Amino acid sequence: MSLSDGSKPVKLANQCTQEYLSGILQGAGPSPNNFECGFYLAANLSENLRSQIWNIFEENMQSLYIDSSTGWVPSDKRTELFHVLARYILLTPAGNPDEIVCYSTFRFEHEDGEDLLYCYELQVDRAHQHKGFGRFLIGTLETIGRKMLMEKVMLTVLAANKAALEFYKAIGYYAHHFCLSASVFDISIRFQLDPCSPTYHDGDEEGAENDKDIDYQILSKSLT
Repeated sequence: MSLSDGSKPVKLANQCTQEYLSGILQGAGPSPNNFECGFYLAANLSENLRSQIWNIFEENMQSLYIDSSTGWVPSDKRTELFHVLARYILLTPAGNPDEIVCYSTFRFEHEDGEDLLYCYELQVDRAHQHKGFGRFLIGTLETIGRKMLMEKVMLTVLAANKAALEFYKAIGYYAHHFCLSASVFDISIRFQLDPCSPTYHDGDEEGAENDKDIDYQILSKSLT
């Protein structure tokens, strides 16, 4: 996808400047105490920030990718992370914008007739996990998605990523191998197994039986 591809809302979102999207971020609500939230286009990230983004991703995800059907291909992942359309939310200690605590990278995309804010990564440095930063990032993504008239937040989770599955369970998502519908109970964050996920089946037990070799799920939350 290029800046000129997609629906009108996606085209407009992809043409927004870093300054404009930073303004939306500032209106999304306060950052966690003693931390600051910043918005960046991938093209504007310094080499120091790029290095930290990669190091956090590698520490959290390398072993999971090695054991997945995707495999561990650093060159491909770097291309994805720093794609021209990638946008970043970075959380840093107050007064120290060069030290990343956690981040999310996302893109505005149009797929299967829907306008999406697709969260490609949500990563928290190991020293700062289990402190509510993941929930903060998800909430911020939703605010940006609504402001830019996206219909859903969408993301992919490796089935072997138990920590991520526990995180989504904690915010109201309960994973099922055979999914007739989403089971969501949290009133503020309602993620569901998206119909485009390979493990989504609308009453199709035969299809569910074929899921044993699929090692990821696609989740989404409606913003409309």
